[in-house]
Amino acid sequence: MAQDMPIGALLAEEGFNTIASSRTAREALVRYGLTNHRKKNIAVKKLSRVREVLTREFYRACDDPWCQTVGVLEAEGREIVTVAGDACQVCGGEETLRGAQGGGGGVENGSYTKLETPTRGLGRDSGGAGTVKEKKIAT
Repeated sequence: MAQDMPIGALLAEEGFNTIASSRTAREALVRYGLTNHRKKNIAVKKLSRVREVLTREFYRACDDPWCQTVGVLEAEGREIVTVAGDACQVCGGEETLRGAQGGGGGVENGSYTKLETPTRGLGRDSGGAGTVKEKKIAT
């Protein structure tokens, strides 16, 4: 017998931790044939395909205006879904990272530098301490 996982728990684990973002993500899984509206669980063997679809289709940003703006710049055609701060791909719920928009760093001369925080186990590689990457983006 295949092992199953609750779909709601899987989506929350992957960072779709608001009702609206979870609903949107589930619709994508239905659209790609990975589940249907009646099912409550999903087979563990489908997890890699689920994560692939969610990564390809969505960019997670909290409701902070800075994070939403960065999301628009980085989404690269993916739909931006609003999530709770701890699942935000921009700030990860850290107010100090959101604060970079103000005085200490952030936007300079029409561009900003995004320092990516170490991963937090939200569907990304969460092994080790993580690395910090710098990415210059024109605004």
